[in-house]
Amino acid sequence: MPAIFRFFWLLCAVFMSVNIVTSLVFVASWVSLLFWIWRGRGAEFLGRVGPALTSHPSSDRTYSPGLVRAFITMLVVISAVGAGVAWRSMPVSPDMACATVGSSG
Repeated sequence: MPAIFRFFWLLCAVFMSVNIVTSLVFVASWVSLLFWIWRGRGAEFLGRVGPALTSHPSSDRTYSPGLVRAFITMLVVISAVGAGVAWRSMPVSPDMACATVGSSG
């Protein structure tokens, strides 16, 4: 295989590994957030701080940890399902796909 083809193959492999790394970062962040909410003290913390982050801040209102856990879990599940659907339904452009041995072009 000529050197230029090896270079482009390596470049393509790096590009594809960036996609894999990006997916791993998303999954790791979802798992970390859920771990902090369910095992750590994240639900209590967000229940106390959450009302101060709204458009009409309130210092006398709090959210229950159960409500915070349900809401954050719902957001993570919707995000994960949406990412999976987008990954499966959006075709890869032929220009973005890695060339294989014997392919024309």
